[in-house]
Amino acid sequence: MLCLLFLSACADQPGQPLPALRIQEPLPSLAAEYQTTLSDTYAKRPKNGSRHYRWRLYRAADRIETHNLCAESSEVWSRTHYGEINHQQLFHAQKRLIEYVSGDLKAIGQLPIWTTLATLISPTDLSALHAVGEERYGEFSAIRYAGSIAEEQETLELLWLPQLQLPALIKRQRRDHALQTRLIEWHHLGDSPWPTPETADYRVIDFADLGDKEHDPALIGLLPGSPHPHSD
Repeated sequence: MLCLLFLSACADQPGQPLPALRIQEPLPSLAAEYQTTLSDTYAKRPKNGSRHYRWRLYRAADRIETHNLCAESSEVWSRTHYGEINHQQLFHAQKRLIEYVSGDLKAIGQLPIWTTLATLISPTDLSALHAVGEERYGEFSAIRYAGSIAEEQETLELLWLPQLQLPALIKRQRRDHALQTRLIEWHHLGDSPWPTPETADYRVIDFADLGDKEHDPALIGLLPGSPHPHSD
């Protein structure tokens, strides 16, 4: 089912306290397309214009995939029955797949928080945000949150869709740049028109073996400094 979302008029109800933002599991399985815009805002620096990135999130109970539509690469995270998280980096043009087991991620300090991968909201964000209003967003009720993160010198604004447990809009403002991520459209995962790439013929490389592959022409320039897809 295709659901195009458009922001509509504000529908605040004075006198009714708005809830704090809480992640409520189980999370709905869905596929969503986002556009992230990075803008230079430092007044003394020549403006380089805004850069736009389209990407997709596929979310299931124990599997999360993000697909960078510009770079033709993907990140896949899977969670075992015991709660361990494994990771794959996919480079589609080169047909290469780099695998990280949970121990690899711990060793390089990149073991993520599952709910952050699944909702794009970190525990630091959650502790900083407070509700400031309620709106309609297409067919959904949405709650607007705002806050600031002193350690990052960052202000944060979020439009949250409780029914989807997903943000419709994230705005991050720092001294020299602004980052905005906006939901374009979403689908129930089983009805998604966006198939994930087939990887049966990809060459699989274990993270532990990357040092032996540094001269692989298909990997030059792709070897990861960090496997996390949403760092900023």
